[in-house]
Amino acid sequence: MAHQFQKVTATVGSEENRQILLGLGLKSDQIISYKEEDLATKLLKANNGDLFDFGIDLVGNYMSEITAEVLKINGTYTDVTALVSKDAHEILFNKGILIMNISNYSYSMNKDYQYYKGGLENISKLIENGTISPPNYKIIGDLSLDTVLKAHSILKNNETQGHKLIMKH
Repeated sequence: MAHQFQKVTATVGSEENRQILLGLGLKSDQIISYKEEDLATKLLKANNGDLFDFGIDLVGNYMSEITAEVLKINGTYTDVTALVSKDAHEILFNKGILIMNISNYSYSMNKDYQYYKGGLENISKLIENGTISPPNYKIIGDLSLDTVLKAHSILKNNETQGHKLIMKH
């Protein structure tokens, strides 16, 4: 998986996530804690001092700025958060970066629920045949407004500890 790329550098916020990436084939020097000071410099050092062609931002806000900073002119920034800061947007624009927005909820806007069903069926098959392992998960409560608010707080404060959050129905 990750080892198929020539050079990948990833950031993590926990030792558990570091271990997951090591298990996927990344080497220790390719994984950097995003809690480190001078993160942009450490990312570039891990990439032999070179700016990156691609950046995938799974966090937004401050990380959108770091990601923008370490990208090459005319690089590609992939955003899955809709949390790009104003400063990051300015850097991305000035560097002529191609911005790709990935929004899985967009299918629900057109009531295209088959998209989600098909994806879940494919994942189920991959788990059943042993190609992939299911993720760790935490059941955080029954489906309710309070549980949704709790889930948002856990996500916002990066307290998932590598687990998917599940609400029971």
